[in-house]
Amino acid sequence: MLSRPKARLPSYMIPTEFVVLDSFPLTPNGEIDCGALAALPRAKESAQELSTDFVMAPVQRHIAELWYKMFQVDRVALHDNFFDVGGHSMLIVRLQAVLQQEFGTNMVRAELFQRPTVADQAERILAAKGGDTAPRRAQTRVRERLHG
Repeated sequence: MLSRPKARLPSYMIPTEFVVLDSFPLTPNGEIDCGALAALPRAKESAQELSTDFVMAPVQRHIAELWYKMFQVDRVALHDNFFDVGGHSMLIVRLQAVLQQEFGTNMVRAELFQRPTVADQAERILAAKGGDTAPRRAQTRVRERLHG
C-alpha cells in the first residue's frame, strides 16, 4: 500500500507533474541523456485546470504579476506555491517588502511561509484591508489625478 507523499516528503520534493515514457533517452555510452529528458514536452494540463487556475481577481492578479517579475517565469497561477516557483527564504524578505509597498499591508515573514500561494496572500491582504482591493500605488495615482 502506498502512503501519501506529503506525509513523508516536503512539498518542494513532490513532483508537480508526471510524464510516462516508453524508455529513457540514452547517450551513445548507454547512460541516461539528461539533456534529452529536459527537452521532452511537458505534460498537458487540462483545460479545466487552466481556466480555473488563471482566472484571478484584481488583487490576485497584481500579486501574480509581482511574482512574475520576481521570478521571471512563463506564468504564475493562482495556486502556485512560492517555493515551487523558485522562492526561498531570502526572497520572502523581498516579497514582504514589495507587498508592504504595493498594498500597505505588513505581513510578517512567518505568515508568508504559512501562506505560500497567490490566493492565500491575496486573501490575507483583502482581510487586512477590509475589502479595499486597490494597490497603494493605484490609490495614490487616483488621488493625484482627482486632487491635482
